[in-house]
Amino acid sequence: MPLRVEPAPVDADAEASEGSYESMFRSTGELDPQTAHPSGLDIVLDPDESRAGDGEADAPDSRYLSFVQEAERAARWQRPGVRIALSVASVALALLLVLQLAIAERDQLAVRWPASRPLLGAACAALGCTIEPLRRIDRLAVESSGLTRIGEAQVYRLAMVLHNRGEWPLQMPAVDLTLTDSGGSLVARRVLTPAELGSAASTIAPGQEVPLQVMLRSNDRPVTGYTIEIFYP
Repeated sequence: MPLRVEPAPVDADAEASEGSYESMFRSTGELDPQTAHPSGLDIVLDPDESRAGDGEADAPDSRYLSFVQEAERAARWQRPGVRIALSVASVALALLLVLQLAIAERDQLAVRWPASRPLLGAACAALGCTIEPLRRIDRLAVESSGLTRIGEAQVYRLAMVLHNRGEWPLQMPAVDLTLTDSGGSLVARRVLTPAELGSAASTIAPGQEVPLQVMLRSNDRPVTGYTIEIFYP
């Protein structure tokens, strides 16, 4: 018996798929630009653009780098060796400041705390300074004074009493003397040292009153007035 060949069943979905796939190509074999990329195709980027994108993604954030640097700096200051060095430097600076203040106030310290005088003296010997009596001109006062003419010549005697109202021995001051005539014009002006005023001591004890006097000669006009002012040169 002759055999009959039946045509194979045609898959409608396959034909439709083949038809849609073939319709994507023109007669020239080019891809139809009006047809979107089929779901089975992957888009390949340009190699240069791909590398550029990777570089931007790998670039570190500047804020992150700043945070890391600050953390490393903070950790460096927390190291035991660094902390010990900072402590030693702080103590040394504090001692240096105390020494500077002690040298600046050496006269006051030597009077108030006599036991510190040897140490202050040694420091001054190294630094080239000296320890002197206190200078407190506000604690000194001229209790009385007078200018007297001696004989017919232009010879005058200046007498004064100096009083220490302070609690500590004070250095003897100098005296600024101004002489004037009957019209108030200046006749002479001179600075008198404690030695010229007849004082053998360099200090005045607390509460002490020291009488001072000096003989003066004027070769100009007669002197009728004077002013005195004590000060430390």
